[in-house]
Amino acid sequence: MRHLNLPRSLPSRTLALTTLLLAGAGAEAGTVAYVNAAGTCDYPTIQAAVNDLPAGSEIRLASNEFVLNSALSVFNREVRIVGGYPACGAPASTSTTTLRAGFSGDAVVSILGNVPGALSLDLVNLDLVDANNPTGNGGGMLVIGQGQINLYNVGIFNNIAEDGAGIYLQSIAPGPLGVSLLAGTQVGAVGAGNDALRIGGGVYCAGARVRLGATQISGNSAAQSGGGVRAFDACQLISTADVGDTRIDGNSASEGGGIFASSGTQIELQSRPGQRLSISGNVAQGDSSPRGGGVYLTNSGTQFIAHGAWIENNQAQLTGAGLFVTNGASATLDRGTDACAVGDDQCSRIAGNQLRNADGSLSGNGAGVFVSSAQASISHTRIENNSSFTAAALRASGSAQLLLSNVLISQNSSSLRLINIEGEASAGLDLLTIADNSFVGAAINVSSTAPAALSLARSIFLVPEGNSHVSGAGATQFSCLNTGAGGALGGDAHLPAFFDAANGIYRLRNDSQNLDRCTAMGGESPVDLAGLPRVIDRPGTPNNIGPVDRGAFEDVESLLMDGFED
Repeated sequence: MRHLNLPRSLPSRTLALTTLLLAGAGAEAGTVAYVNAAGTCDYPTIQAAVNDLPAGSEIRLASNEFVLNSALSVFNREVRIVGGYPACGAPASTSTTTLRAGFSGDAVVSILGNVPGALSLDLVNLDLVDANNPTGNGGGMLVIGQGQINLYNVGIFNNIAEDGAGIYLQSIAPGPLGVSLLAGTQVGAVGAGNDALRIGGGVYCAGARVRLGATQISGNSAAQSGGGVRAFDACQLISTADVGDTRIDGNSASEGGGIFASSGTQIELQSRPGQRLSISGNVAQGDSSPRGGGVYLTNSGTQFIAHGAWIENNQAQLTGAGLFVTNGASATLDRGTDACAVGDDQCSRIAGNQLRNADGSLSGNGAGVFVSSAQASISHTRIENNSSFTAAALRASGSAQLLLSNVLISQNSSSLRLINIEGEASAGLDLLTIADNSFVGAAINVSSTAPAALSLARSIFLVPEGNSHVSGAGATQFSCLNTGAGGALGGDAHLPAFFDAANGIYRLRNDSQNLDRCTAMGGESPVDLAGLPRVIDRPGTPNNIGPVDRGAFEDVESLLMDGFED
């Protein structure tokens, strides 16, 4: 945890052209006033301008930095505050302005709305830094009540609070409270993160609606939960079409290094062309129960829906380094919205997540995904390069329900098994390619201590020589499999005929015996993992048995080929 003598240097940010245009928008709605640190423009202080100007006004800051003697308070006001003007009267913003806390015990900016429709605040081209509020709520920004707050190219760095060190949001009825993080906004950065002494290092959200656009929540920490984001009380986190990546990277907490969501929180995030959704490099570490390095979900009604997400290179010690889902919560992971060009089979991934002890040795159970008495549905996703002591790729326990389709499970490593199905958990796995993983003994263990159940169909399921496919006495059902040499589980002993597995291309060559091997059951996804059409019957091939290819990839007629098979 950093102490009070914080560095004054801040991460540099590129000032987006869209932000510059936004800075001049809406000036006709009210008065335009300039404020500089010397007090020689239109108002002596920013606070005086906020208190005096009529609704719809714009305050333009004409200094590089303001050292505040108390929190900048915005109470039931409709105003825009835009930093980065080179001088009083200048027509355009050209940089950013820093609002630095020269006081203790409060947030840099304190915002309250308790009258419907009275609070509307835009913050543009600002840095909110150096709050020291270790026993209170909010570091960079505190927002309570109802209204709409929009942040454009705002940096929130080096703040300390008990809860919500970067941004603290609490909706109060009748609400709603909406906050949008857009146009290059950063909550924390490497070496300049926000530190929560309890929960919510980057963003604390209680009941509010948060829209995430081109924003980065990075380098933040929380002693207990939600290093990047702590969301509860039916908080909503929703993507926007703002151009640019949404990144929740490099945060840390004891539980939920990237995101900790509970109590009916609704999260729906998606990637689009030119817009990457990344939850990566987060760490769950601490003395209690370090779980959920990337995402931690708990409580009935809590939902996480990610279209085209990269949950990668996260770390935890106990379990669920990538994705941890428990206690009635649910998670859905699938393809992005028009984000994956034909042939791009890496649009969604759970990759490179690790369960490790402090000394670096492998630990834990369920590195990629751990589902405990909860639900997870994962499709059109790569689960690869995850590592742990047990169950490197997947673990399902309690009364969990796990559904996978059009998924590649490859190059994961474990000191024991690849997948664990335990307790009363059930796993329905269809159209999977499982290949080139490293483990000891059986790839999948289906526990016999309770009625665990596994169904595996229409899949390529290959294990290294000397390993077995399945162990345990739980209920199992297999159909239309290629299990490699020996033809285990009633499957065929075909060669895989992957296009180039050594380079991670597990598409089928057009001479593969996995083509047209399985029956169409109805309800199949219209596309395979790579976004190419599913259920393409090839009546001219000698292995014409059914219209569906085994595994995560469907080979297609030459007219539709993407170049991998050229």
